Amino acid sequence: MMAGFGLLEMLIAVVVLCILVWMLGGKLGGPISDAQAMTARSDIEFFSAALDDFKKDCGAYPSTEQGLQALIVQPPSCTNWKGPYLKEAKIKDDPWDSKYIYTCPGVKTASSFDLCSPGPDKIEGTNDDICNLF
Repeated sequence: MMAGFGLLEMLIAVVVLCILVWMLGGKLGGPISDAQAMTARSDIEFFSAALDDFKKDCGAYPSTEQGLQALIVQPPSCTNWKGPYLKEAKIKDDPWDSKYIYTCPGVKTASSFDLCSPGPDKIEGTNDDICNLF
């Protein structure tokens, strides 16, 4: 009898380990992207609430040109601005390091503005976009 593993046993062990790592990798990838999507949705809700406050004070949502920056810096068109409406001095990016896309008036949603993350593929207008469709 030989002590230890033979070449065939070692090969089988490596294949089994590779399959386990592959299966675990697929399981771990899902929750991370789910968490990122939840973060993007949460950010969009947060920005939407700030935009609603802006509208109460200024009478309208910021224009597309003014963008989300109008929540931090008073635009000349709003004399009743009571901001900043966000504590941060800069609009943060989405979980995939892309800029949130703000359009007013909205085209994609029934609300007065569109606010979207381009999603994991970082391309606007694809199926993985996360928008204020709620």
